[in-house]
Amino acid sequence: MSLVASASTSGEPSGALSNNSESLSPAFDYPQVAIEQSTPVTNSHCTGTNLSSYFECELFPSSISSHTANFEFGGEIIFPGLAEYTGRWEQNPTTKNLSFTYFDTGTKVLEFSGHAVDQKCFEGISKFFPVSTYSSPYRVCLP
Repeated sequence: MSLVASASTSGEPSGALSNNSESLSPAFDYPQVAIEQSTPVTNSHCTGTNLSSYFECELFPSSISSHTANFEFGGEIIFPGLAEYTGRWEQNPTTKNLSFTYFDTGTKVLEFSGHAVDQKCFEGISKFFPVSTYSSPYRVCLP
């Protein structure tokens, strides 16, 4: 993302035109949210085509589904009551990002990559496997 501004004037000397434009590319500053111990999480999501953010789910609240999971120390994901589903999660060293993969009976079915949006939640887009035209914006929140 870049913000650009420019001005044009008449009668300005040609040497003074260099200060008539400016651009700014902001740096996004995501909070750091470290998952330091085994913890339950709540995943809220909606599914559709051409979705690009969780905000789109919030526009249609009745489209939001959720499920719980336990993010275990060491990266394992356990789904209470669903033994056939497993997963792996990880964070980058700055703890501003979260990624995970879900498996159904050992077969990869979903990948998530997201950024921290506040002190307890991450948002991002999930991709389905095998490759699908559907996407699923997710919000993953710690208790």
